[in-house]
Amino acid sequence: MTSITMPMKRIPALSALALASLIALTGCSDDAGADVSTAGSTTTETSTEYVGEASVNDIDENEHRRIVLEGSTITVSEYECNEIDDSDTSVGQLNEARSQVVWTQEGSFSGSDTVSIVDGAISIDEQTYVESGSDQAKELLNVRQQNCSS
Repeated sequence: MTSITMPMKRIPALSALALASLIALTGCSDDAGADVSTAGSTTTETSTEYVGEASVNDIDENEHRRIVLEGSTITVSEYECNEIDDSDTSVGQLNEARSQVVWTQEGSFSGSDTVSIVDGAISIDEQTYVESGSDQAKELLNVRQQNCSS
């Protein structure tokens, strides 16, 4: 019978160790990079920034815009030389097929527009914007900077 008392003393210690391990492992999990399922595919929700020029109907110059795509939310802002002008920012939600955006905060855009997202580019209402960091984006931003300096 002495062999029974020995394991009984170890059971609470083993239970406490198992509980501490479980808590430590649970604390290490992070939902920031959680997978999000959309239209039968699995993607990781991240933020992607695009830049581009958009022709404006009532003036001869093009607007320089920044597009941020985060999950199913699109935010469009206008560059004003060295800063972002948030006064005319539009925010919208993509549909499940990611082919149309409905603008929930109207600025430069209102209502809804068609959207096309391909590797390295996004098109909204027939205007194409390239991913930041690409050679095209760097060239565009350099031209914008030169125009602001003159």
